[in-house]
This record gives sequence, structure tokens and C-alpha cells, in this order.
Amino acid sequence: MLLRLGMFSVKQRRPVAESLPPIGVFWDIENCGVPCRKSALAVVSRIRERFFSGHREAEFMCVCDISKENREVIQELNYAQVSCIENGHFTYLKNTFIPSPRRS
Repeated sequence: MLLRLGMFSVKQRRPVAESLPPIGVFWDIENCGVPCRKSALAVVSRIRERFFSGHREAEFMCVCDISKENREVIQELNYAQVSCIENGHFTYLKNTFIPSPRRS
């Protein structure tokens, strides 16, 4: 789009992020878990590096049962700003209280 402002012409551009094609990740973490001796944060970072180049992130979500998943993995997903679907309910982990493991 070209705007005329007095003697000057200004070409308006859409922000770069909006012009990139969207990409989303759906991670079934219960059936494809975090590898041993790796962090969920490192896995998310690697996925973003590998697949998101030249794309904008539309969504990054995973399926997990928060009560059964390792607390550290859940916290790392929180830090990575990954959305979770737990038992069919969509939940953002960010700023969510994660209960401590139950003691027997």
C-alpha cells in the first residue's frame, strides 16, 4: 500500500511476523516423552530452531497428565511458554499453580 503524505510517499508494510506462514506443534508428550538426560526446555528449543525458521509460531502445545508427568518437565514447559491439553481440557501453564506431589 502506498500512502501520499504531502510531497513524500510512504510504502506501508505488514509487520514481518504477520507476513510469515504460520506453523504449530502438537506434541503428545505421554507417547513421545522427553529423552533421558534431556530437558523439556532443550527439546522445545530444538524444535523451534529446526522447524520454525521462516515461519511464525501459531501454537506450541502438548498433551500431558500434569498429575503423572514429572514436575520438572511441567515447569520447563511453563518456562518455554508451551500450552498444554490435560485430559481434554485446554490449559495454559503460565502462571498456573502446580501442586506438589502427594505424599503417601
